[in-house]
Amino acid sequence: MVVNNTRPVIIAGFVAILLIFMVLNAVWLSNQNQQHERLIKVDTFRQAASSIGDMRKITLRRALALHELLLVSDELDRDDKYQEFNELAGAFIDARDTLLTLELDEQGLALWHKTRLRVIASQQAQADAAQMLLDGEFKQGWEILRREVIPRQQQITDTLSEMLAYHNQQVAQEIANAEHNQRKTNSIIVILTVLALLISCWIVFYVVRTTARIHNDLRRADEARIANQMKSEFLANMSHEIRTPLTAIIGFAEAALNPGQSRQERLDGINTIHRNGIHLLSLINEILDLSKIEAGKLEVELMPVPVFEVLQDVSNVATNRLREKGLKYDLNCKYPLPAMIHTDPLRLKQILLNLLNNAVKFTDRGHVYINVWCEPEQEKIYFSIEDTGIGIVAEQIDQIFDSFAQADTSVTRKFGGTGLGLSLSRRLASLLGGDIRVDSIAGKGSNFTLSIDTGPLLVSDFIHQHNLPVDDTDISEEQVIPMLQGRVLLVDDVEDNQKLISFFIKKTGAQVDIAGNGEQALDILQSSQYDLVLMDMQMPVMDGIVATQQIRARQLNVPVLMLTANAYNEDRKRCEQAGANGFLSKPVSNQQINEALVQYLAPYEQADEHSNPIYSALLETDPELEDIVNRFVYHLPEWMHALEDACQRRDWENLAHRLHDLKGTAGNMGFVEIYSCTVDMETSLEAVEYETVGIQMAELRLLVERVNPGVAITAEKR
Repeated sequence: MVVNNTRPVIIAGFVAILLIFMVLNAVWLSNQNQQHERLIKVDTFRQAASSIGDMRKITLRRALALHELLLVSDELDRDDKYQEFNELAGAFIDARDTLLTLELDEQGLALWHKTRLRVIASQQAQADAAQMLLDGEFKQGWEILRREVIPRQQQITDTLSEMLAYHNQQVAQEIANAEHNQRKTNSIIVILTVLALLISCWIVFYVVRTTARIHNDLRRADEARIANQMKSEFLANMSHEIRTPLTAIIGFAEAALNPGQSRQERLDGINTIHRNGIHLLSLINEILDLSKIEAGKLEVELMPVPVFEVLQDVSNVATNRLREKGLKYDLNCKYPLPAMIHTDPLRLKQILLNLLNNAVKFTDRGHVYINVWCEPEQEKIYFSIEDTGIGIVAEQIDQIFDSFAQADTSVTRKFGGTGLGLSLSRRLASLLGGDIRVDSIAGKGSNFTLSIDTGPLLVSDFIHQHNLPVDDTDISEEQVIPMLQGRVLLVDDVEDNQKLISFFIKKTGAQVDIAGNGEQALDILQSSQYDLVLMDMQMPVMDGIVATQQIRARQLNVPVLMLTANAYNEDRKRCEQAGANGFLSKPVSNQQINEALVQYLAPYEQADEHSNPIYSALLETDPELEDIVNRFVYHLPEWMHALEDACQRRDWENLAHRLHDLKGTAGNMGFVEIYSCTVDMETSLEAVEYETVGIQMAELRLLVERVNPGVAITAEKR
């Protein structure tokens, strides 16, 4: 494209130079012609001036000859003078003929006509005076000479002098014009020459610049090609990395639908789904974090951070993998170290875990050490992750921090990974005021050193000894589910999210109602009291931001926690400005929901036997049927809603049919209290005691609310 645009410009430049040289040639030829014409005119004027000068001299000499003829007394001498007089007349005629052969201008011809008339008028008087003097009649000759010849001779001389002056003036004028035109021509030639030189220089500059641009374009194209190739390899690798956990998730989810699976097989499958889901989420988070950094939207939150707690958390996470690979692990602290630093704990852990996981991944035997030291004067703390792994060749060290890049494609095939971890870690380190440098020897190991700002440090902040215990708690241990009481309104437009989050909430014993958008939520809140609202941020009809603003505008004093997949700080600020009390990022986990509920709901109080949770008696003898029982518990609210709707519409036939189904299922599932209540309700329906049915419906509602949701366990275990 650049070449196509350059060709017309260069051609136009050379055409302009060619035109300039053509103009130069035309100007020079025109000047030469004008100069030649002026030379001819100058020569003509000079010849005319020469002839006029000769005629003037001849006229004066003839006058002198007449005077001498008057003074000579000897006849022979007079004859000689007379002959001279006549010869001068012939010379005058010759000079006149020479003058008339020249191309005189109008002014010259006019002066010559004037002179000719005076010469004609003077010829007869001169002839008469000369004849008288020749005959010796001196007195009469002198009289004619004095009265006629001398005055007319003076007039001729004056006219010739005027002609001579005019032609000399013309010569000078033509010479001056020639010099002026020559200077003008020289100026034009100089200007055009300079213009041609400037155009030539511009063409050279343009060609050089265009060549450099073409070179840069080619270089960028080559870089883009390499980048595209790297991105293609990254996408292929990322596709593999994403498909691998997805394959496990989908496969084990399908296997869980098989009713022939044992309880242990189903639990193993669920653990596999959970583990691969966490791995998939970490991959997506890496990509999102990097994209947020490149978009300038990732911000760090600086706060006081206990250094040794961070190191303990990182060590605990990596302990299991270190044990699995049989690697020696140690934490080496060079004291004194600050107890607290000012940084972002989440991002610091993210960097350290990524570096530590890389070290474990690429090390099959030997050790992995974390070395920590501080330089108080520079307000820097350093974390060095040292391993005895495969190492990195020197030529590949520079590219390992590039996005979508790994040291070698064979590394990706063998060890996996996205090629984003180190690039993301270095950028996060930069946001924390530091950097990551690497020293490595291929085949012997690597040493990645992270440096970050500590913030201002005081002498009192430093400690000289610290015992860092390693927490051996199994992270896969079953979490304790808090038992809570209260009402939660869940506002979300996605049915799967409604089911999942409702399931988490019901496991705690709390009640949950659902709204599909912000408008429905406002209608519900106007007529019912809730202890907490979980509000999705993006919904149709009315989104969570507008709904929360309306809640605050209507003076509804209910806590609101926002749920959103948009984890940018500006989204958090929008939620806070709308009046939300908190912010949960999707995907939300059971633990996150439990932690949020504990803040806003009251603990479950076992006031009497009527408020105790109801458990399935079936699971005490057949715990492998846990999934079937939980499925029944999950759908109980829907069953209850259908019963209450039929009762409200006084559709007794439909109510009897649904009660019969609930009675049989509740009995099979081991919920004796519900079974007994439905038997009593059937008896009341058969006796047409509809008021009693209404009271029993309220009792059934209380029983359903007491049913333990989630994994049912016996009261003794609780």
